[in-house]
Amino acid sequence: MLCANSAARVGLATGRTFIPVFQQLRAHAEELQLQRVRFTHLDEYEGVNRTEVGSMARELRDNFFDGLNPAPHFDAIDGLAPDAAQQLAANLKASPVQFQFAGIGTNGHIAFNEPGTPFSTGAHRVQLHAETLQAQSRRFSESGRGLYAITTGPRELLQAQRLVLLATGRNKAAAVQRMLEGPIDSACPASLVRMHSSAMVILDEDAASLLTRRGDDREALPARILDEATLRASGPVLCVSPHPDDASISCGALLAMSATAQSVILCCTTGARAPVRGITDPAAVAALRETEVLREAHLLGAKAQFLRGRFYDSTALESDDVARLTELLLSMRPEWILTPSAADPHPTHRLTRHTLEAALHSARAAQPDWRPELWTFEGPWFQHERSAINTLLHYSPALEAQKLAAVRAHVSQMQRVPFDEGAIALARLRGVMFSETHFGGLETAGLREVPLLECYVRERLL
Repeated sequence: MLCANSAARVGLATGRTFIPVFQQLRAHAEELQLQRVRFTHLDEYEGVNRTEVGSMARELRDNFFDGLNPAPHFDAIDGLAPDAAQQLAANLKASPVQFQFAGIGTNGHIAFNEPGTPFSTGAHRVQLHAETLQAQSRRFSESGRGLYAITTGPRELLQAQRLVLLATGRNKAAAVQRMLEGPIDSACPASLVRMHSSAMVILDEDAASLLTRRGDDREALPARILDEATLRASGPVLCVSPHPDDASISCGALLAMSATAQSVILCCTTGARAPVRGITDPAAVAALRETEVLREAHLLGAKAQFLRGRFYDSTALESDDVARLTELLLSMRPEWILTPSAADPHPTHRLTRHTLEAALHSARAAQPDWRPELWTFEGPWFQHERSAINTLLHYSPALEAQKLAAVRAHVSQMQRVPFDEGAIALARLRGVMFSETHFGGLETAGLREVPLLECYVRERLL
């Protein structure tokens, strides 16, 4: 990634775990063209000069930056500034991190986000816990030094394009186990890595020694072409829709086909920020858009429910949203869950998936025998890599008309963007893409027209 990006923004972490990483980066400095990279770091002690021995900035200079020629740009956090947290937040907002390194504390902290830090928290000042102070005691001999710190928050960590967490040593094994196998919640802030759209966790054998699962907790399902004759849901179908109109645009044909089973469209946000002609009151916009969801659900043979997620305004994972979605999952036990991708560039779509993942973990802890399928959908704003798609839903012109009628039920949005045209174009583009490889082409297979397709990545939870 560094080589491919002429202006990469990289966030560094500190600690003994990262010294070998810095050695490798220094060894390949010319190849990586580190002079083009703009570096920052996760955290710094309050009241400590960035040149002082014991500071995070000084550690990075001693172990990484010193001797690099030409020198990369390093935006060091100023621990002496009275508004250091606000400065860090502003810098990260103005210049987001593309590649963020991180470690994990023995109490599960990531950066200096101690247990109990809400995932919605941005860069902030924190009083360090006793366990953290003990681990950092080698840095300062004076009593009271290093008691407070300035740290990147969970919000910014989740917004980094890529997150790489390293952990080594048996002393980190219990925290690693909580991070990867425990609940996704603020009691173990590092568990946020499981919600990140592009995270990698690198462990040595000692750090991984307490893990009970080897590998992922889900399996990709075999590639299939499904149509009205072969699509069968043995239980309820839940569509987790980020905005009021995403369900019909992205998976309207699937919902219409599975209408014989119990189908629910869960609209996760009010959509109140969307422009609506002639209406400026957000509450009125929300009410109108929910009315349109009810119409959409009726046209697709589904029921509508509304989460009204708090994350829509906070732009971060909210425990209350997770709890209410967990309750729905437990009461409904859907066989199929239709969901946006965690890699979707739209922040509301990503947060919807993050909320679902956290709720799934809680629900399955309560009902471990429940093994639903996840159907990750695409839309005009996000498309799967062709090689990742394992399910093609081939639908008829009659079903397309039903799907488009549901899209057009969102009159308030159709007045500003022709979302139906996006759905039409994507179905035909996918039809052209797969027509020869999967359908034999128009002549050989006797197809009279390009097939209409919705594409999914399907996986079953283990």
